[in-house]
Amino acid sequence: MKYFLRPVILAVLTPTIFAQSHDLFPRGANRLDFETDGLFSGDIDVISSKLGFEQVRGSWNFSGSVGQTHHRVEYTPTFVTSAATRREGAQSFDLQIEKTINPYLTLTGSLASSQGYTDHRSIWISEYYDQLNGLNPAYREADPESFSGSLGLQWNYDPGNSFVSVTFSQADTVIVPGWETEFDEMTGDSFLFSTNDTLRTFSGTAIWNAVVNSRMRAQQTLRIGRTQSRKIRTRFQSELSYAVTNDLTVRLQLGGAHEDPSFIARYGGLGVVYELNPQWQVSLNYRYYEDTGEVNTSNFNTSAPAIATREISAGLRWSNGNTSVLGSVGYYGIDYESVAGTGNVFFSRLYQDRDFTAVRLAVSHKF
Repeated sequence: MKYFLRPVILAVLTPTIFAQSHDLFPRGANRLDFETDGLFSGDIDVISSKLGFEQVRGSWNFSGSVGQTHHRVEYTPTFVTSAATRREGAQSFDLQIEKTINPYLTLTGSLASSQGYTDHRSIWISEYYDQLNGLNPAYREADPESFSGSLGLQWNYDPGNSFVSVTFSQADTVIVPGWETEFDEMTGDSFLFSTNDTLRTFSGTAIWNAVVNSRMRAQQTLRIGRTQSRKIRTRFQSELSYAVTNDLTVRLQLGGAHEDPSFIARYGGLGVVYELNPQWQVSLNYRYYEDTGEVNTSNFNTSAPAIATREISAGLRWSNGNTSVLGSVGYYGIDYESVAGTGNVFFSRLYQDRDFTAVRLAVSHKF
């Protein structure tokens, strides 16, 4: 997979080499985006950057991005293994295509892929197993990656204002597996084996986006998916955007998810955007999330316990019509339920409360 990404990245970036070609870049139908996000705490730093594009060519709309994520993780185990500093990177790409059949119907398709560690939890668990089993010839180091694709249909029942869409997708993900040692009581021999490291998920998503009135827009999203060896997970999200005045907009988000036998998630967010003048905007956002802990499908438990997160941020945006720049800074806090007395006590330092500083810079240019 890592060699597959290189030609894809080149294919996405090649058009920038020919920026003078009006045939490749019809005037006013292109957009370039760059964004970078950072999370910083005492023992974990994450910097994620992405370069994206969008182009409209008649009834076709092409968009995509390439991204890079860097992690620095200070691994501090409870016992058994040793402290270490680990730095890992991940690459990603995605491509979306839309084809307008007529003013009422649009076909959509997408592909996405990633190579490497996309979250600090996987790095931590990988380091634990590397140290614990690295000298065992039966052990193999993790090589996370993912690939997904989707097809969808959008019905623009009120063209330019409201639509209903249905999308079906499949995702194959290679994760960091758990490793266990089994002893043969008859011979005294031990055998090292891993849990399944490849997960396949099928899902369907329905979206209803509608203009309620001249000041209000609402969107409802229902997603139903199933990952192998697990039950169906259902997720519902409701979003509302309301223009209180010509300068002040309030955005509300509420959602939840459920999966048998015991997973429940709830989340919500509130954002306020105030336009100082046609060029400058200020924003304030708050988000809350909680769940009952990840579903565990193996004997050795690396699953995260119940969690609650809070995020508050303030942003400033400048725009001149074709170019916009957004900067924000915020606080992101994670509170885990204690793992004492559970199967994942080996990862108690991983699942400890943390406070992050969150920063973001995004630049968008239309041409």
